[in-house]
Amino acid sequence: MLLLPSSTGCSSGDIPRLEQCCKQAEYAAANAGMLYTAKGTASLLVPLGNVLASATASWNAVFVVASVMNAVAALMAWFALRPMRRRFMEKAS
Repeated sequence: MLLLPSSTGCSSGDIPRLEQCCKQAEYAAANAGMLYTAKGTASLLVPLGNVLASATASWNAVFVVASVMNAVAALMAWFALRPMRRRFMEKAS
């Protein structure tokens, strides 16, 4: 099973860099708050993963669900974040 960086925790280092690139420094506290709110919300999904693993008697379903959620996040970044960043960069120049 392929583990994507966002499912191993590596992406938490990428998000502040993205925010620094796209946002002004005056919003750093709000950006950090949203990042940790997202992490807290994700931690609420752990019990659901345990229920799914118990129901299927395997962790494969949990990893498939996590992979699908990562793919959805990647598509959202491509189709939503990318155009927003492009407009932001056009306004800045």
